[in-house]
Amino acid sequence: MMRSVRPPLVTLTVLLALAAAGCGGGGGGSGPLSKQEFVEQADAVCEKYADKISAIPAARSGGELPLYVERVLPLLRQELGELQALKPPTKDRRTVNRMLGEFATGMKAAARFRKLAKSKKGQVELRKGLEAGKRSRKIARSYGLEVCASTL
Repeated sequence: MMRSVRPPLVTLTVLLALAAAGCGGGGGGSGPLSKQEFVEQADAVCEKYADKISAIPAARSGGELPLYVERVLPLLRQELGELQALKPPTKDRRTVNRMLGEFATGMKAAARFRKLAKSKKGQVELRKGLEAGKRSRKIARSYGLEVCASTL
């Protein structure tokens, strides 16, 4: 039985290419990213999680919505963590923090909705979450993020 072995040169080339592209550390370098680097990396994170979330069957009725939220929330938390790990340009930190803060607010409201889904409070939380998401997407769009502007 012959084993497939990746030549070390190919592996090294791939790793160097990823490092040069700024992948693999979420902006964990010594300093902040440029705006272009931040936008590219943030949109890549948003696209990755949009693909994962779209693989989850959508709720077809209001009764299925709490289960859908339960399935999606862990992915949203992971997405937020990856976005928070990126280092935006120093002058843009306030804007990025506002965007991510609204995203986090929407997730918290979704978590409360899941627990209160059958009550009027649940509907209030759902509305709060949708409004926070809308604000987050608006900030993302004005900052120049394309994918995140449609998915956060």
